[in-house]
Amino acid sequence: MDQNGKPRKIVSLGGTFDVLHKGHEEYIRMGFAHANYAIIYVLSDDYARGLKKYHVRSYAARVQRLTGFLETMGIAPNQYEIREINSLAQLEQELSSEEIGVAIVVPEYLRLFHEINQKRLVRGKPAILVVIKQRTVTQRHKDISSTAIRYPACIFDYIPLATVQNIERNKIKSPTESELLYAW
Repeated sequence: MDQNGKPRKIVSLGGTFDVLHKGHEEYIRMGFAHANYAIIYVLSDDYARGLKKYHVRSYAARVQRLTGFLETMGIAPNQYEIREINSLAQLEQELSSEEIGVAIVVPEYLRLFHEINQKRLVRGKPAILVVIKQRTVTQRHKDISSTAIRYPACIFDYIPLATVQNIERNKIKSPTESELLYAW
């Protein structure tokens, strides 16, 4: 039950939450539009380092920024909990067993959540309602992500060619709209 005596409806949110931006705000707002409580899974330092092509702030710093970000959005600490995720297997285990009703995911995680729902059904748990959140884009239809924000297009004039080639090889896109960032 929540503080108003209503049944708790839980949403799953997750990510690295390194550079907080408009896409994160939309993501979190979508979660709370579908539920009154969130379990927010934040990647551990080791897990984030293994997935990202750039230096990621420490888990403690990311969680501190995220809690401040949630506060500015009007989300009280009793409306969520933050959990550290060390591996995909750990995430799958938690999502397969938790009392989560909704998950907000980007399209590339749809298959993973289909597999998780299959495990839940085997365990006699109801399936998680999976809500797709399309990637947030700028007015110029460029992807907004922490990776894209770290590599703005104008930087190509100032970095070594080898670095440019590495960015292009990994198909990292980048907006230049600074209003997408939050000063955390």
